[in-house]
Amino acid sequence: MLTYLNLSFNALSGPIPAGLSCISVLAHLDFKYNMLIGPVPPDIGNCTALLWLDLSHNELKGTIPASLGNLRRLTMLQLHDLPGLSGAIPREYGNLTQLNYLYFGADSLTGSPEACLLSSETLSCSESFTSMGTNSMEIFSW
Repeated sequence: MLTYLNLSFNALSGPIPAGLSCISVLAHLDFKYNMLIGPVPPDIGNCTALLWLDLSHNELKGTIPASLGNLRRLTMLQLHDLPGLSGAIPREYGNLTQLNYLYFGADSLTGSPEACLLSSETLSCSESFTSMGTNSMEIFSW
């Protein structure tokens, strides 16, 4: 069974493939540093065995799907260096109580991520989240 999928640094282009949610035991999904386009597929939120998700350094655009809040086992989430990402950080991310590391970064993200994310006692916050320049938030376990 496929549990670890690392396709980072492969110059992949096009959208993230549909059907990832069919890999029910997938624990590690890494697509960083490619040329992926389109939205973050909401069906990734059905991969409930995921512990690690890194979609950073791509050309993905649109809003962050609330369905990623279903990934309750997730310990690491990186959604930074995605210039087309916009909108509010979904309130459902408060369900991600197992996170040890979280890194958001996009000029167009809005909201107060620490309000819903820091309900977990395992996280601390190092942030630079402003209305000017690059918005980023790095949250990690000490």
